[in-house]
Amino acid sequence: MGKRSPVMPVAALSMCLLVSACTAKKQDGWAEDKQGVLQSLEQQRELSSRNDAATVSLQQQLVMLQSQIMTQESKLNAMEAGQRALDASLNEVAISLQELKAKALSPSRNGALVDMELAKKIEKIEASIKQAKAASAAATVAVKSNEEENAYTAAYLELKSGRYDEAIASFTRFLDVYPEGNFTDQAYFWLGEGYLAQKKHVEAIGSYSLLITTFPDSPKLPAALLKLGLSYESNGQEKKAAEAYRTLLRDHADSDSAASANKQLNALTSKTGN
Repeated sequence: MGKRSPVMPVAALSMCLLVSACTAKKQDGWAEDKQGVLQSLEQQRELSSRNDAATVSLQQQLVMLQSQIMTQESKLNAMEAGQRALDASLNEVAISLQELKAKALSPSRNGALVDMELAKKIEKIEASIKQAKAASAAATVAVKSNEEENAYTAAYLELKSGRYDEAIASFTRFLDVYPEGNFTDQAYFWLGEGYLAQKKHVEAIGSYSLLITTFPDSPKLPAALLKLGLSYESNGQEKKAAEAYRTLLRDHADSDSAASANKQLNALTSKTGN
């Protein structure tokens, strides 16, 4: 028999070299991909760390604010009690002064002139009493205003911390205590946001609607109309959603919410054909 042909070993060698080259390419590709994956994971860890830090910061602010609210409530209660006692005392003094003034201005038995000097002194004291009452009342109003702002901020921080049940309860309580306060319109908006975050669309619609009808001049009105439309859409009420978007575009075309409303309306129109 003749010698075996060398073709097969050469072919086998070529195949091995090809496989080795492919394996090397795969390894090089994985090395590049691995670096990208590791970078992506590191970015995600950093983002998660920042989010955790932000949440912790919000919670710390909330705890501090709640402590301040408790302190201010205690001060307010003491101030109100003190004002009631002061008012009662001032009222007694005022009554005594009125009686004294009446005597000073009354003619004597022999028809002598009244004591005008004494009457003037009494009037000065009465003016001082009025000023004291006004100052005391103003101080109480200032403390109540600060208390309102703190209560609102505490509820807002709860919402931003993702504590939606607590935020909804706090905003609801806030609206019961301050139905016509400085932050009432904003409280209705954020209450709606809390409901929307929990997909409670009917409740969200109620909150946004109250803001829109009760506070037509609120700076939150355009955003409330946008969120009202989104809530209606999520609740399957597309016709009402379109009405909310059109109202926003008609009355608040220059607002920050107008572009989003226009986009939502176009998408809704394409979907429904109306």
